[in-house]
Amino acid sequence: MAKITKLFVLIVLIYQYQGVAQTKKVSRNWASFVQSIEIKTDKKTKFKLQGWVKVIGNEKDPNVKAGLWVRVDTKNNETAFFDNMSDRPITDNIWQQYEIVGELDQKADKLNFGGIVHYNGTFYFDDFKLYLEDENGNLKQVNIENGGFEKDDFSNSWYKGIRINNEVVIKEFEYNLSADHKEGEQSIKITGRNIPKRLSKEQLKTWYHKDYINDSVPGISLEKAYNKILKSKKGKEIIVAVLDTKLDIHHEDLKNQIWYNKNEIPNNGIDDDKNGYIDDINGWDFLSNTSGSFVSYAPLESTRIVKKYIALFSGKKNNQIPNDQIKAYQLYTSAFLKWKNDIAENKETLKNMKLWKLAVVNCKSFLDSISPKKEYKIVDIDSLLTVYKKDSVIQHMLYGYRNSIEYELTESYMDKYIKDLNKEKEITLNLNYNEREISGDDINNIGDYTYGSPIVDGDVPFHHSTAVSGTLGANRANDIGIQGFSNQIKIMPVVMVASGDEHDKDVALAIRYAVDNGAKIINMSWGKTLSSNEEWVNDAIKYAADKDVLLIKAGGNNNTNNDIIKYYLNDYDDTEKEFVDNLIVVGASSWNIQNLKANFSNYGKKHIDVFAPGVDMYTTEYGTDKYTTTGGTSLASPVVSGIAALIRSYYPKLSAKQVKKILLDSGSSFDVKVEIKQEDGTKKIVAFSELSKSGKIVNAYNALLLAEKISNQTN
Repeated sequence: MAKITKLFVLIVLIYQYQGVAQTKKVSRNWASFVQSIEIKTDKKTKFKLQGWVKVIGNEKDPNVKAGLWVRVDTKNNETAFFDNMSDRPITDNIWQQYEIVGELDQKADKLNFGGIVHYNGTFYFDDFKLYLEDENGNLKQVNIENGGFEKDDFSNSWYKGIRINNEVVIKEFEYNLSADHKEGEQSIKITGRNIPKRLSKEQLKTWYHKDYINDSVPGISLEKAYNKILKSKKGKEIIVAVLDTKLDIHHEDLKNQIWYNKNEIPNNGIDDDKNGYIDDINGWDFLSNTSGSFVSYAPLESTRIVKKYIALFSGKKNNQIPNDQIKAYQLYTSAFLKWKNDIAENKETLKNMKLWKLAVVNCKSFLDSISPKKEYKIVDIDSLLTVYKKDSVIQHMLYGYRNSIEYELTESYMDKYIKDLNKEKEITLNLNYNEREISGDDINNIGDYTYGSPIVDGDVPFHHSTAVSGTLGANRANDIGIQGFSNQIKIMPVVMVASGDEHDKDVALAIRYAVDNGAKIINMSWGKTLSSNEEWVNDAIKYAADKDVLLIKAGGNNNTNNDIIKYYLNDYDDTEKEFVDNLIVVGASSWNIQNLKANFSNYGKKHIDVFAPGVDMYTTEYGTDKYTTTGGTSLASPVVSGIAALIRSYYPKLSAKQVKKILLDSGSSFDVKVEIKQEDGTKKIVAFSELSKSGKIVNAYNALLLAEKISNQTN
């Protein structure tokens, strides 16, 4: 299945973390310049750097700021002093003089100094002066090169970056001389452009509801839709099935949004509505039994396929396979290769996770030695990363610790993840594991469907459905937590996902259950790259199409091209012909317009239909009314499902086919370039519009306008 980004990011960061000290960036939200002088002193010596600075920028944006900075390097390439005015940033739009005061000692070798700027704005620096304490204890000005920026060649005396002889060119910033000066005839001017605004924690909670024109955030214009279209309207109840893990149906923001089967009498042990499922009051769990046991971990699809065919095909070559078994043999060879790779990846990830935890623990001890009991924030770690720029060991620890803060990866979370990895090794990759021991059904018989139980809630290792369901249908009227798409949405939980890969039999029966019990939209935030019984699933997709039910599916979090690497389920047959018109496959977009495609999202001009927000998504979390920030195409999918639910609620006569076309046609277009990873591992810059069939990001406001127009034409 497509796990939520917190777990996905964890794996990605492990590999980034291993090599991060060697990474040289040329695109960032800050820039600087530097000059250095050699220092030799046999006693403690005071110094002072002075400079005039002016900042022209958006006064409402706290990210726009400047500062002087000083770093003292020792003979052992350690940092003895560092100050970049991060605790007293310069934001004034008039010329003012600032200073940094510090002390040198016998270990000092170089004094590095300059200016630093952050984000979009125009930053002016002039009349830099440096003072050193003389033998009499007085501060005496010393000569520095081009301190007044009067020479026309800035680069002959100052370096762009934080180290001389290691100049860094940053594409977002431009350095020029300016006639706007404090002293002399000119100053140095640094201009920052096209840097995406960093959203605050509160802004991130609702960013995907925003409108790009009004709010400068590439959201889906949901707030605009409510303010301008839906304010005085009332829609009809719409059932959206969420095919996923167990769901926290008692969460404060979900409990009033859960589907209730009015035709079933609870807990009487009778199939009152004659649908084949006893006591299914809120939905059905295909991964459990009536004794209360349920599946927490499931095999990967590669494991299932190898287990199914290993006795038949092990050790055989192509020329030994009968014609009627060639397709199965090809599936087996692909699965066997992936299974071996999955085992290797599990082993490597487990090793790296243990190393990361060790680094975090060691870094915590190191930080406690600097400032005991201090609660370190990312800004503190960033400052220390600059201080210990030349110490690769400390850099290694600090990056690991920084990532643990940013992604809320506590030591207890790491312990849980290590436990999960061990469990995966025992179950998901184990050829001898009996995955149907709990459900008790015949895994090879699609006609054996009366297994499972009506218990759709419970504590499972991976609480995926709660996050997905909150994005889709959290209560809009209770003034707590978050707001979903509509209070008319009733969420039907259908459990068929555990930690591992979903089984095609469970997928097919879950779709049919949702269709037969009134769902008009089915959200499926999971997927896999192999399928052992694709025909069962395709038949269920066709069944949903015949019943006018719209299916919406996550496109995957592997940063790969679905047109090349097939991702299941999908609506293309073996000839690459689309066989239904009721399925939408979704990629994930970001709030950062310069990195509009989420870095993990799959893409494909043919096999991805549209993109939707899927980064930094604030949503419901399993537990005592908890909330969390997460991401993935798993969260992008319910965004599309939410808009589809609005359309089918307010314009119920529109068909699933029409709703799909509306969603793809009405999306927002963005003329931006993005970076993708190609099949051979190389990177390529392409237009965002080339990443999906529509080339767009869904837009609720536009979709509802178009839905109303088409609905009026139909009537």
